Amino acid sequence: MSNELLSLTHGFLGLVILMAFSGILVWLNRSKKSDIKNIKTAAVIMLIATLFLFITGVSAYAVYRSSGGARESILAGDKPWVHNILMELKEFTGFYVLVIMFVITYFIFHFKEQIILDKKLKKILIALLILLMIWTLITFAFGAYITKVRAI
Repeated sequence: MSNELLSLTHGFLGLVILMAFSGILVWLNRSKKSDIKNIKTAAVIMLIATLFLFITGVSAYAVYRSSGGARESILAGDKPWVHNILMELKEFTGFYVLVIMFVITYFIFHFKEQIILDKKLKKILIALLILLMIWTLITFAFGAYITKVRAI
């Protein structure tokens, strides 16, 4: 897979996660018991997209670290902190997006319709979704800035 296609796929998967996230929030807001099927479907889509987002991210990271790759260029340039701080943080923030998504999916499949009926469970799920989105956006911001300094 070419670097451009890899980057495009990685970005597209992020978009899929954002769309499914929006769907879950809409269905939670409507609060109909029948919407739990849609919420489950969106959670599975988000989980699969997050898993592939992680895989494409690890693949891009291998290209980034390869001989003659962006890492060498960044470390040799005037902004080595971009690698030393942002990329090192991005490695871990990206992994935790996947972990948080597994927790969200388990939560939805474990509590099912109770999420719609119990306001506390709904608030917990919304908080988890917001945490996931904040973590995702932080990871995205790191990646966007790193790519601005030197694309893979």
